[in-house]
Amino acid sequence: MMQMVWNQGADNEQVLDLVDVPEFVLVQFCDLILRRQDLRNPTVRDMLRDLASALKVKFEQKLVEQSMYNQQDLKDSINQIEELLRQLEQERE
Repeated sequence: MMQMVWNQGADNEQVLDLVDVPEFVLVQFCDLILRRQDLRNPTVRDMLRDLASALKVKFEQKLVEQSMYNQQDLKDSINQIEELLRQLEQERE
């Protein structure tokens, strides 16, 4: 699974699993990938799949209750990403 480096200052750097990264960062990264990357690239699709999986885990564990995101909006975003990935896989077949 993919991990992120969390840099809180010059000397304070942590490597976090995606489920430990705040959901607003995950959502922003998903948006960035969807806008700027070629989704035909399998590596990009894998990154997007990992991010969506982490968001899904956070949603299911209710870790986002104190988040900036509405639960329903987050669920809709996860579903849209998963549907897009399914469509891309079907096109490849």
